[in-house]
Amino acid sequence: MLPEITWKNIRNVNFPVYKLGTDDLHYYNGILFAEGKVIDDRNMSYETIGKRRLSIKEELYPLRYVAFNYIDLINAGYRHFIDNRGRAFSYRKSKYCTVKSLKVEKIKYKDEYSTVVLKGCSNEFKVWRPPQDGLTWAGVIYIDKFPWEIIEYTESKKKSYKRMI
Repeated sequence: MLPEITWKNIRNVNFPVYKLGTDDLHYYNGILFAEGKVIDDRNMSYETIGKRRLSIKEELYPLRYVAFNYIDLINAGYRHFIDNRGRAFSYRKSKYCTVKSLKVEKIKYKDEYSTVVLKGCSNEFKVWRPPQDGLTWAGVIYIDKFPWEIIEYTESKKKSYKRMI
């Protein structure tokens, strides 16, 4: 059984995370297996799962989907993941939040990321991918009454709705 992560303790996860597309997971002597194939060997001295997987001689379980951040993770549509340090976990959506549309006021482009300024919101949101041209509204997840993360960009304002995170 994998440890369970929710929105409350997601800060313990080291991104990126990789989707494990099966429930057939088990550990044996520090090695994580899925469907008889090796996912990770924590006995190796390398710090990241990528470096360890490059050194594994046995057949590897394919890691086909990567989530670079929390929004990618909740949109993945699956429960089991392994993080960059090799910690496998189950993600459980556990809280309904409101998503509100706010007008994109300005985008500040940086070297490795951008910040998005939204009308009527004191927060600036750090994003890895700025919105494409024409997408002038941002769907913002509110936890309780506080803006938290941008979950989507749209061409026009959407009605507020509830979303499980």
